[in-house]
Amino acid sequence: MRWIYTQRERWFLWIPVLIGLGIILYSTTGSHVSQILSYSAILLLFITGYLLHKKLSQFYILFISIMWVLVGYALMQQHSFNMSSHPIIKNDLGVVWIRADIEDIEQHTYGKRIMLRNVDLWQPEKKNFSVLETPYRIRLNIRTDIDPNIKIGDRVALKAVLSPPPKRSTYPDAYDFSSYAFYEGIGATGYSISSVKLFKEKNVSHIKTFISNLRQYVTKRILAAAPEESKNIATALLTGERSAIDTDTLQSIRNSGLGHLLAISGLHIAIIMAGIYTLSRFIFALLYTFCLYHNCKKIAAINAIFCGFLYLCLTGFPISAQRAYIMACLFFMAILIDRKTISMRILAVAATIILILSPASVLHVSFQMSFAAVTALIAFFERPIPKAGNLHGNPSIFERLTNSYPDEMLEMTYFFKIKKYVLGIILSSVVATMATMPFAIYHFGHFAIYGVVANLIAIPLTTLWIMPWGMLCLVLIPFGMEQYALYPMHLGIEALKITAQAVNAFPSSNMLVAHISQYYLSAVIIGGLWLCLWQHKLRVLGAAVILLATIIYFPLFHRTPDIIINEDGKLYAIKAADGQLYLSSLQKARYARRQWLQMTGNSQARHIRELKKYSPQTLYQCDNRICSYTYNGKDIAIIQYGEKPSEKICDTSFLVVNLLGSDRCKNRLTITRDDLQQFGTHAVYLSYPFAISTVENDPT
Repeated sequence: MRWIYTQRERWFLWIPVLIGLGIILYSTTGSHVSQILSYSAILLLFITGYLLHKKLSQFYILFISIMWVLVGYALMQQHSFNMSSHPIIKNDLGVVWIRADIEDIEQHTYGKRIMLRNVDLWQPEKKNFSVLETPYRIRLNIRTDIDPNIKIGDRVALKAVLSPPPKRSTYPDAYDFSSYAFYEGIGATGYSISSVKLFKEKNVSHIKTFISNLRQYVTKRILAAAPEESKNIATALLTGERSAIDTDTLQSIRNSGLGHLLAISGLHIAIIMAGIYTLSRFIFALLYTFCLYHNCKKIAAINAIFCGFLYLCLTGFPISAQRAYIMACLFFMAILIDRKTISMRILAVAATIILILSPASVLHVSFQMSFAAVTALIAFFERPIPKAGNLHGNPSIFERLTNSYPDEMLEMTYFFKIKKYVLGIILSSVVATMATMPFAIYHFGHFAIYGVVANLIAIPLTTLWIMPWGMLCLVLIPFGMEQYALYPMHLGIEALKITAQAVNAFPSSNMLVAHISQYYLSAVIIGGLWLCLWQHKLRVLGAAVILLATIIYFPLFHRTPDIIINEDGKLYAIKAADGQLYLSSLQKARYARRQWLQMTGNSQARHIRELKKYSPQTLYQCDNRICSYTYNGKDIAIIQYGEKPSEKICDTSFLVVNLLGSDRCKNRLTITRDDLQQFGTHAVYLSYPFAISTVENDPT
């Protein structure tokens, strides 16, 4: 273990990893240890680690590592305690009269989505709801009319149908919206059934309200001035409001591997802040007398930090943008104090700050994919720590691949610089794609194969044309001249869309992959961090872990369940001989249906009635109220209306599914309504090895 001490400068990088591990530990176990006990353990470990450090003990690293894990555990514990005071409705409330303040407004293709707070609820039979029955936040889909004069902060009145947030995920080991709702304080969801009317206009001076209204104002100006074909993408790039992009265009961009351009991230923040910094230095350079008496480099850095914050406000503070802005701020602050920046340390500081301020963010896909991509890219481009007698340090992996070593940088020709730039885009796209691919498969069930080709065109187009015109648009909005910048930006966006459509037309451009295990994802994360954060030769053990996990889990990558049954028993699906998933209903449980198709790698929803047309070899038929399904020599009986299973059914069936009843077969494996309600959605694997997976991890 002596090699760890040679990597002392890299220890700091593991702090956010250990904090994140503690957060996940709490969210997974759900234990309720006393907060006083948690803080006492942290203090005790800190003191012990300090004393061991003085004695140069080898146990110092162990105790300090456990301490940081407990810090993450305590942060999530405190966050959960704070959010537990917010009520969550337990049952469907039906039609409810609502008066509440608008916290946020999002535009979607099917209408608007609003977030409400300071809620008052009323029903004729119940009158007013008590404080303990009123949710802290309510999220509503608005498909009715909404007063155009309503702005964020105003109090509105409407009628809506309210339901509790989903109590658990709709597929084993899938995204759990109930956890997200809990940590965001969302106590009810629903949809409006009346017009949303302005009840009371509020001139709130709260900074958050001002920023939200400013974002809404800029979005409206862009939508009004930009050409119809590109206005929604323009708002996505400049304000982060991408929910109004039509489904076909959004799907085309995502399938071609360009979805990261629509998410406000490091690319956008870097373009904005680097552009402001460069422009400021250019303007100051023209002022000869001013440059003699002032440090223009530091003034330009301050200007970039300020303008970057304004842009962050416009985008609504997404996780990826927060990470990028914190890293950029640390970079420019190093300029202010005349210090050299270290990229991986900056990333570690950014991750630590975000986890302290918002511990639950580690569970979100945006946090995971953002930091995975940036960590891999920095590890690919950074140079190893210089050893004694080596002032420049060893070349990075990128410099080795492009044959551009540190001592040769000054001798590069323009042709070589162009070649290096092109290779940089290609290699960075490959690295970012490989780093985010496990998360994309786990959360979305697909990844773009030709993303490198698309990014080779799209990144220079966005960097050198689209975003500079977008920056000019934001500057011209106060003068009412934004249309002069939006038209050139429109031309670039059209070229971006054409690129996405062309790449999307390639054969198998978007590969659908069945849901992967969280154990495989955990192994990939551990191996990837070990590979990226260390600079010792033993870092290759991380690649070995990833390879070994892939070999073990590869046979299971394309294994999808043969039967899926929803927790309420009102929806089920079977896998036909052609591999397609066929659903018992195309109207019920829309969210569950969408997740099932995504998790099993299916792109189209089909009803069970279509089995004879598309997969006639699949043995499935219904007689009276019982349906039978045969797969791999196993007979399954599905009782749809709560009848008691007969002795004949029990004797001839390998598995009996009693959707709405609680009666079991004595000598046969049976899934009943009680099992569904207790353990959630069931996924049945009939091929070898036979298994039944549930949301609540039933040992069956």
